[in-house]
Amino acid sequence: MVLLLWLALCLLVACAAPTAPPAGAWISTGDGTWAWQWPLPQGNGLNDVAFAGASAGWSVGGGGTILTSADAGATWTSQASGTRVSLYAVDFAGAARGWAVGDHGMVVRTTDAGLTWSVMTIGADDLRDVCFVSATKGWALGFRWPEDPDDTYASVLYRTIDGGATWAVQKIWDAQQLRAIGFADISAGWAVGDGGRILRTADGGATWASQDVDPEVDLSALCVVSASRAWVAGDGILETTDAGATWKPRATLDIWNSTFTSVDVDGKGHVAATGWYYPDETELEPCGMIATSLDGGATWSAHFEAEYLDGVFASVAFNSPTGVCAVGETGAIVRSTDGGATWTGRQPLALRELSGVDFVDAQNGWAVGAYYGPGEPSSLVLRTADGGATWKEDSFSPGYWGAALSAVDFVSRRVGYAVGDAGLVLRSGDGGAHWRTVNASRSGRDALYAVDLVGTTRGWAVGEKGLILTTTDGVRWRQQRSRTVSTLFGVSFATRTLGYAVGDKGCILKTSDGGGTWRRQASGTQTTLTAVDFVDGSYGWAVGASLSAQTPDQAPLVLRTVDGGRTWTAQTLPRAANLSAVDFLGRDTGWIAADDGTVFVTADGGETWAAQDSGVAEGLSGLVAASETDIWAVSRAGGIVRRAVPEGAR
Repeated sequence: MVLLLWLALCLLVACAAPTAPPAGAWISTGDGTWAWQWPLPQGNGLNDVAFAGASAGWSVGGGGTILTSADAGATWTSQASGTRVSLYAVDFAGAARGWAVGDHGMVVRTTDAGLTWSVMTIGADDLRDVCFVSATKGWALGFRWPEDPDDTYASVLYRTIDGGATWAVQKIWDAQQLRAIGFADISAGWAVGDGGRILRTADGGATWASQDVDPEVDLSALCVVSASRAWVAGDGILETTDAGATWKPRATLDIWNSTFTSVDVDGKGHVAATGWYYPDETELEPCGMIATSLDGGATWSAHFEAEYLDGVFASVAFNSPTGVCAVGETGAIVRSTDGGATWTGRQPLALRELSGVDFVDAQNGWAVGAYYGPGEPSSLVLRTADGGATWKEDSFSPGYWGAALSAVDFVSRRVGYAVGDAGLVLRSGDGGAHWRTVNASRSGRDALYAVDLVGTTRGWAVGEKGLILTTTDGVRWRQQRSRTVSTLFGVSFATRTLGYAVGDKGCILKTSDGGGTWRRQASGTQTTLTAVDFVDGSYGWAVGASLSAQTPDQAPLVLRTVDGGRTWTAQTLPRAANLSAVDFLGRDTGWIAADDGTVFVTADGGETWAAQDSGVAEGLSGLVAASETDIWAVSRAGGIVRRAVPEGAR
């Protein structure tokens, strides 16, 4: 039961908000049809960074992301990798030839400094590290999933002698979890992994000798300086100067339970390592960290000790004795020009989720979700008045059981509504600067997932177990009888009286009297429908999530009606995906967002669809089209992308 509570309470969103990343130039994503707007320069997690000389650098990450820098990491631009597969490691042999590896045996390579990348797969193993000692000779390390899920996976080493044109399996370690590989030359190299595992080869990987250390210490990173000197990192930092005969601890940080993800040495006694630590024994909120030493590991200092749930730096690399760059979660890139004493750039952002987005014109828009910083989750609202060139971020607590917002609908530049957990309905009368709670559930349940307004005050919101709320003044919300217990995820009204709602098990509801009565329509499917959009009384589309572990090969579900919902016809998309949002401009032009980062577009009412790569690694959750050239999408990972339009066409 939903109770109208505390209607006079206003939430002044002038409270502490997360720090916004600095403004910067757009970075195009994927196939170039979309561009990042939040966070900048882009929001996919970055897993590795490498430099070839003092200036040229590359970083790789989620969704096939490849970034390059020509100024020692001061600025970055995107390169098209040709794949959506997440990349975990990158290495260059000189300024032109480079390789990156990732999931499902993915290898991408370039011979022109990344202007073009060629794609190949070398089996089904998930690759996690790559190392080249020349333009032709290199290795890739990965793991192979066992056929029996109860078994431990094997580590697999691949070798190439022709620059990555062909690869062959050189070594398989059963039931061993190796995580990093490094070579000094064509003969001497190391591999490290869990359980204090350190292996060394003196014959290019043909045979390996154990140099294991404490089995309680998991190792995940490796920096090979020469045939006799190397550093390893994980649950501590160790160094050898005698080809591994002895390994000496080098990390002296007084930090509770620190874990390092990367280590690099510049050859002048400077060392840098990235990772995280827990500030107390609860181990609930890891803090991102960069540790640096200017005296070969004798003493250390730590930086960016911020309590961020997603605050992990994944990789660090020197490009000069004093120049060092680190990358990490949510696209973080920071840079130091003084050996790590001071840093500039964007740190990892605390975990954000965005679920809904709305624009009233080409300039004014809003995105909503949740902010999971230190402490309790908060409601999250981002707003822009310049088409997304800049976004103002506000995080606040509505003061009730739930805070996550699921959807937003503005009826003008000033008046808008947002809905979310615990029956929460917020109203803003000043463009989203401040919000007033106009509805909340006494029980703390009854989540709302979608909202649609017709005019400035007539609206509907739908959610859990068939919940439908309506308002005629924007302030008082009352429940309507839906005659279903199916959870409803989408709602769309074509007029003040004609509307539709969709949800679990193919549920489609229709009303012709403003919600006085709702009747179920035959959808012809048991698939969950996640969104619906009607452009008039006849034409509408509903989309759904048809993929599951049991039916991984099913096509995504798109239904269209041309007779006001009396009949629905399935449409075909180019590839499988779980669909999360749909928006049409008239009967012909429309877009669908998918949780794999794909945006599908049609210009003929859905008779044919084309796939566009938004470049977002983690699922798209919302989409809105203000015009045929002004389209935005948001992701569950807190990203915002906009359809990229040439400068002259904006």
